[in-house]
Amino acid sequence: MSNTSLPSLYPEFHYHDATAGIAFLERVFGFGPSAVHTDPDGRVVFHADIRVGRGYVMTATLAGDAYAYAVPRDIGNASTGSTYVGMPDVESVYARVRAAGVEIVRDMQQTDYGSRDFSVRDGEGVLWHFGTYRPTVGGADPYASPGIEVYCGHRYEDARAAIAWLVKAFGFAEHEVHAGEGDQIAHAQLSFGNDIFMTGSARDDIFAFRTPAQLGGRYTHAICGYADDPDGHCARARAAGAEIMQEPADQPYGARVYVARDPEGFVWCFGTYRPSVQAPAVDVVGGVAEGAVSAG
Repeated sequence: MSNTSLPSLYPEFHYHDATAGIAFLERVFGFGPSAVHTDPDGRVVFHADIRVGRGYVMTATLAGDAYAYAVPRDIGNASTGSTYVGMPDVESVYARVRAAGVEIVRDMQQTDYGSRDFSVRDGEGVLWHFGTYRPTVGGADPYASPGIEVYCGHRYEDARAAIAWLVKAFGFAEHEVHAGEGDQIAHAQLSFGNDIFMTGSARDDIFAFRTPAQLGGRYTHAICGYADDPDGHCARARAAGAEIMQEPADQPYGARVYVARDPEGFVWCFGTYRPSVQAPAVDVVGGVAEGAVSAG
């Protein structure tokens, strides 16, 4: 894997109205700048990269395709994944969320691990967490960084087996694993390149997390990872038992990518694509990207 400061993992989700969804993320959460690719009429978003501090999230207009994407509001606000945004000034985003009347799933709280956190669902039910906790692959103080980090994650029915499989199949590495009751995993962090993936054992709570298997194969989130050798990475995943949904192929946008399902049905894509936007390299501090201009 290339040694670079660019992020290595990107959460992806779809909206019915991606144009409105992107505008919301920029206006209320302060995300941006964005690179947005649409049809000639500007009504269908084929793909958008939205910058969040050092990282990115990806979105598009929901379309009928072979990958069974779902919008959370269509399936009772169930979600197969979520995005956690770690930032030093979480209070300013919280204030804008409250002012905008966004659905708050978990109100601001001081966690037992020292973070100030809250969770919301946006207008189409996509689940977001914000907090001051910002773990890094390098193991630095998770509260000391002045920047903003993006983390993707979901929960597994058999988290212990899933962690072992992700290490074997995709080349993840265990960063932190915290045991729960019995064989449960309360919380785990796996490193991949320069990023951290968060996971744990499936359980019923206010977030309504579900596995794709529980939703008949549908899913609300995919996770994309950077691999400088997609063919070799795919061969490793296949040997570990991954279902290869799309073989490695060169894409019109210049990257080589493959798509796979893990044993519990979560969808992953790996390839040479890395998002970028034609804008100044600024951070989003207090939710405002100074000098940033959206491409949308």
